[in-house]
Amino acid sequence: MSKKDPTKFNVAGGGLRVIAAGDPLWQNLKPDDAKAYVGFRICKSLPAIAGPESHGRYFGTHPQVIANSYKSLLHQQTNLEHLLKVHGARRDRIVGTVVGVAFPEKPGRGWEIPESVEAAPMIEVVAVLHKFAEGVDRLIGGHQSSKKPQSVSIEAWSPHPYILDPGDMEFVALAEAVDRFEGAVTYTEERGWQAGMFEGRQLAFAPGGADKTVNYEGVGYTGTPAEKPAHITEIRAELEDGVRLAATAGAEWEPGMDVSWTPVLWGRDAGRGTVVEVITEGEHRVGGILQKADAAHPLLTVKVAGKNLKVTRSAATLKKIPE
Repeated sequence: MSKKDPTKFNVAGGGLRVIAAGDPLWQNLKPDDAKAYVGFRICKSLPAIAGPESHGRYFGTHPQVIANSYKSLLHQQTNLEHLLKVHGARRDRIVGTVVGVAFPEKPGRGWEIPESVEAAPMIEVVAVLHKFAEGVDRLIGGHQSSKKPQSVSIEAWSPHPYILDPGDMEFVALAEAVDRFEGAVTYTEERGWQAGMFEGRQLAFAPGGADKTVNYEGVGYTGTPAEKPAHITEIRAELEDGVRLAATAGAEWEPGMDVSWTPVLWGRDAGRGTVVEVITEGEHRVGGILQKADAAHPLLTVKVAGKNLKVTRSAATLKKIPE
C-alpha cells in the first residue's frame, strides 16, 4: 500500500516449480544473447496469507478474485526490488516483461477457499529478462550460483479493499472494518492503512474481497520475499549450444572506474579516486554507519587520488568521471 493510494500493495507470491519443457507457456520461447526467460508461480490464494511485507502488513486473496484478475498481469513490467519512481525510488530498475500467464480452470462447484495451503492455486508466469538491462547479469549469476537466490513479489492495486478476519474467514469492506474492528484498522499519513491484531487474531488485507478484482501491475525480483517458501526454480539463459550468455552489457560500476564526490574537508579530502572493488552483498561500515549492500545499492571501495588510502562509500554518493 501507499499513502497516496491505500489499496496499493507489494507482497511476495508463493512457492515456484520448474515448468515442463512442453508447457504451453514456454512454446517458441528461446533464450539468446540478448534475452533470458524465467518461470515462476505467484499469488498463492487463501488460505495462504503472505506477510508481513515491508510495511508490516499481511495479505490474502480469494481464488475467485485471482481467477477474475490474473490476465491483467500479462505484458506487465518486471523490476529489481520494486525500484520504480512511482513507488518513490530514485530511478526505475525495469528488467523485463511478463509474456505468459495461466491459472487453473474453475472447479465444477466454482472457486472456494481450499481446506489447506498446499491445495491453494497460484498464477503460473513466464517472463522475459533483458540481459542488456542493468543488474540482470548479477541477478542471473547470483541466483544460478546460489550466492544470492531470488524470488518474486507482486505489485497490484485493487479498487475493492477488504479486511479478512481469519477467525471466520469473513471479508469486511475497508470502510466498515474501521468500526467493526475498533482500534485494529487504522490510517496515518506516515504508515498508510494498517490492520493489526483484533481479539488475538491477526487481521489481513484481502484485495477484491470474495469475488471482485485486483489489477496486477508488475513483479519485483527480490531476495527478501514476504512469503518464505517463494523461490525461483528455473532461469533459461543459455543458447541451444549450451554457451552461457548471462549478459553482454557492462556493469554500471566496475573496478578501474574513476569517480568523484563532494569533499568533506577541503584540502584534506581529494574528492576523487579510483574504484578498486564493487560490493553487492553483506553489511559494511561506511563512515561508522552499518550499511547493507545489494545489486541495486552497491558499496564501492575507492583508492583516494594522491593518497595511500582506501575508503568505502555508497555508490549513490559518487559520480563517474568521463574517460
